[in-house]
Amino acid sequence: MLRFDPCDHFDFGCIPEALALAKPGAEGKLPVCDPDHELPADILNHDFLKNEPRPGSSCDGARFSTVCAWRIGDPGEAAMKLDRLLQTQGFGSRRECRARVLAGRVLVDGVAADDPDLEVDAANCRFSVDGVEWRYRERAYLALNKPAGYECSHRPQFHPSVFSLLPPSLLARGVQAVGRLDEDTTGLLLLSDDGQFIHAYSSGKRRVPKVYEVSAKHAVSDEQVAALLAGVQLNDEPEPIAAADCVRLDEKRIRLTVTEGKYHLVKRMVAAAGNRVEALHRVAVGPYVLPQTLAPGQWQWIEPAAPAPA
Repeated sequence: MLRFDPCDHFDFGCIPEALALAKPGAEGKLPVCDPDHELPADILNHDFLKNEPRPGSSCDGARFSTVCAWRIGDPGEAAMKLDRLLQTQGFGSRRECRARVLAGRVLVDGVAADDPDLEVDAANCRFSVDGVEWRYRERAYLALNKPAGYECSHRPQFHPSVFSLLPPSLLARGVQAVGRLDEDTTGLLLLSDDGQFIHAYSSGKRRVPKVYEVSAKHAVSDEQVAALLAGVQLNDEPEPIAAADCVRLDEKRIRLTVTEGKYHLVKRMVAAAGNRVEALHRVAVGPYVLPQTLAPGQWQWIEPAAPAPA
């Protein structure tokens, strides 16, 4: 994978072949704001990305060195300047990250670091900012135990945002909720800044199983469990919708597994079966199970895993 140091700009104007590949409106330059910006494949495969300028090229040595700023390797496995590492992890702009380092607010592997240009092994180093320890993660994958009274929105209307439970550095990375839970629903909420991961777990076509513990207003009868498993007819739905699994936990509680992501699905299914949801708690999404040690309002890192094929 080729990546570009965001300190530099690649001057397409110095190489005619590259200029021809520049996108309209680029004006001969490719400004790089994203530290993980990847060089397009059509440019990557061109002859000018070689160790030496081609004969007759208008590219001088200084400009050609900028071309060579593209380097091979995973940023998680390569050396990275400390200020850039902090920037990729959501601790501010490059200038703000340099200021943090110069102010003595950053430790690397337990040692005070005062040089923003310090080369660190991103994959293996541990760093702390203002006393909080972190490690480099190319993408963020989180599990949150959502409490009641929070909205899964960056712009909540009536209740606090669930994103207020996360540190500012994760918000700066653009972390989003994988699907949503109602304000009064508690339990497992996945979050990430990886668009493919979010789509994989929120797309209805993937039919990712989601497991809920449902507290009902009335005792749950055998007939109601059977109806949920066989399929209940919901308003505005052409076909009955069936639970993938339904297990009675006690007189008024069931564990319900659904594979669709329709609006208020569990509440509507239980109502269609002849009961009413009093409380709803999600305990699992695909392979992810809410840890018993994760208290309401707390979050933890998780490892990415692809959902099972539909």
